Amino acid sequence: MGYDWQTVSLYVSGIFNTMDPSVILRNINKLPKNLLLAAMEVEQLLKENNFEAYLVGGCVRDLLLGRKVSDLDFTTNARPQQVISIFKRTIPVGIAFGTVIVVIKDFAFEVTTYRLDTEYEDGRRPKKVHFGITLEEDVKRRDFTINGLAYSICNKKLLDFSGGLQDLKKKTICTIGNAIDRFSEDGLRPVRGCRFAATLDFQINQETFEAIPKCIETVKKVAAERFFDEWKKTLRIPFRFMFLAYLSKAGLFLLFFRGFNNLEIKLKSKDEKTLSFLNTSNIKTLIEYFAAILICELDGSHNFDKPSLIEKEYNEFFKFQKLPLIVKRLGINIAISPLFNLFDTIGNMQAQLNNSNNQKLIKNCLAQVPPKERKYHIRVFSSYLLHIKSMPKLNVEKLKKKIYEVLRSKEAIYLNELAINGNDLLQQGFFGKEVGQLLEQILKLVHGDPQLNEKSQLLNKLRKIN
Repeated sequence: MGYDWQTVSLYVSGIFNTMDPSVILRNINKLPKNLLLAAMEVEQLLKENNFEAYLVGGCVRDLLLGRKVSDLDFTTNARPQQVISIFKRTIPVGIAFGTVIVVIKDFAFEVTTYRLDTEYEDGRRPKKVHFGITLEEDVKRRDFTINGLAYSICNKKLLDFSGGLQDLKKKTICTIGNAIDRFSEDGLRPVRGCRFAATLDFQINQETFEAIPKCIETVKKVAAERFFDEWKKTLRIPFRFMFLAYLSKAGLFLLFFRGFNNLEIKLKSKDEKTLSFLNTSNIKTLIEYFAAILICELDGSHNFDKPSLIEKEYNEFFKFQKLPLIVKRLGINIAISPLFNLFDTIGNMQAQLNNSNNQKLIKNCLAQVPPKERKYHIRVFSSYLLHIKSMPKLNVEKLKKKIYEVLRSKEAIYLNELAINGNDLLQQGFFGKEVGQLLEQILKLVHGDPQLNEKSQLLNKLRKIN
């Protein structure tokens, strides 16, 4: 199936048959009952103390779209200290910016005081927070119209000061107010716009999109960790390659994936193999997602003997991206997995997988993959065969089946599964590096003939090798 990332409309098709605001009432009643009751209590308590309170932002948008809602956030004209005085359990997590976490029935809600537009510094944060008086003031300083909707649970009333409802109908991402002003305030907003477009299968409004290149200097100030958070949120979207494609189209891709020129070329040319590979459901974790991106950039030029060269090549990316160490290490291990050696030798399925030499090769490759990493290597490798190498699905499944048969066979694959160990070699008079080297030789012999894995036989082999 060919992908046109500008027109893919599978995920949200049918949602906009009607955009009657009453749809939010139907969807909010689908929330877990205890969560809804707790949210109503937040609003009621604020109103009983003569304050306003509304659900606002992404949760209102997602309730209108019928999407899963993860957090219910409130905005209010109550000041942070007033919020703290009203509720029994609060956490002043962002009190400097007007945000207090309110805990009711073990559910946590962000309650943020109305804010006014203000000058921003470092491309991310306002120099000083000024509290507002009205909901409209608060909405007008937000990023996109679809995130500027507010809803009163108790009054069952939807408020739209920015045209967000109309943009939801049109499936459009549009800034509230002047796009250059919004993007110049906060360099993460263009990245978020690309994520929203990919996640919701929306188009970015032309004026909004054309403002992005004019604000590149502000986007450059975005901390790597903040981009990482945005990227991570795209792992589960139906067409995750669209986020990378939007970044590329907007001129942002190489700001965050420095040196990944091969991948950007493939994204711009809408290379079907690359898009299918990045989008495959077989890739389940961010580690595998990162490995897939590396594989697309490597373009099949794996160097199994010198993995340090690959790490050196992407050192600038690692340094900038500030990915968690486990993502970096495991991701690169998967990207240069020894399993890729299997494709050239038996991947074309011309040789029988039951051939003893092929089983030996499978064991040799698996021996270089730590047991804890195996499932990741096998998953990405099989996706690579299917989408990049266009290997028939039946053949991919046969190869995977053979790999798992080898793993279940209980035959020795790793050094610690040999019938002898380093102490046995020391007793035989071997020492230093040759102990490890000899064990590696013995392991390869056992890979070819599992029946050899018996202590006396291996010691005899050892004497002959010596």
